[in-house]
Parts: sequence; structure tokens; C-alpha cells
Amino acid sequence: MPGAPSLVTTIVQAGAGTGKTENLARRILQVAQILHDQHLNHIMPKLVATTFTERATNELRERVAHLLASDSSAPLWLREFVQDQDRLQISTIHGTLSSILHRFGNMIGLDPEFTIIDALEERKILSQAARSVLSGHPEFNLLSDQYSFEDLVSISV
Repeated sequence: MPGAPSLVTTIVQAGAGTGKTENLARRILQVAQILHDQHLNHIMPKLVATTFTERATNELRERVAHLLASDSSAPLWLREFVQDQDRLQISTIHGTLSSILHRFGNMIGLDPEFTIIDALEERKILSQAARSVLSGHPEFNLLSDQYSFEDLVSISV
């Protein structure tokens, strides 16, 4: 379809120390150049690179920056592109999915201002709900004599 955006999917799966990060960083820069050339320099490309861990995300960002820093012939637009997080999004799978939900969640009725809670917040909310429910029952007093509230919550979760 003419004018349709290009979609490039690359999956890299290999053991530790095999050069995944280096290859993926180089591939990001290559794809950015290809997309930039296809759009005749009028539109900056948009890329998403997804990793599984924050550590891998940070390594990939650093590697892309390092490759550019060591290439004195890299064009200015590419240097700007790598610094623009709206154009080059490198994040964990959770960050990528959260970004998609924030942007398009309204299409499925999701409030765009939603937040994703972490495990600590989840436990706090569950504890408050359990305490509220249990405190209205006399049996809770018997259980609370033998178990701590945290024990009771962990049993119910």
C-alpha cells in the first residue's frame, strides 16, 4: 500500500555473550537509516526496541549511543533521532505495552490516565481490603489472636 508505514520486526534470541546487544544496536541504526531514506528525508522514523529487563534496556540504549559516538560520519538527524525518546523507544516489554495502552487504551474503554501498580502497592490495597472485610466479623478476632494480619492476608492471597 503506497504511503503505508514500514514495519520491520527483528527478534534476537541467543545465549549470554553472543553479541545480541551489539547486533541489535547496529540493526536499530540501520533500520532508522533505511526508514529515513524511504521517506525521502521528510519524516523522522519511529522505532520501538523491546527487551525483557531494565538492565538490558539500559545496555541497549548505551550501546546505540556508543556506536554513534564512535562514528564521526553519522548524520546529525540520526544523532537527534537517538536522543528523541518519542522517535526511538527502547524499553522493557512492560514499558512498551504500557505505552501502547496509554496511547490506544481509550479504543477499548480504558481510561488514558490509568496507572499500573507494583507488587508493593497491590499488597497494600489487598491488605486494606482484607482488613476492612475481616474487621466486621467476630471470627477475625479469634484468628488475629493466633496469626498476624500479614499472615492472614498472605493466606488469602
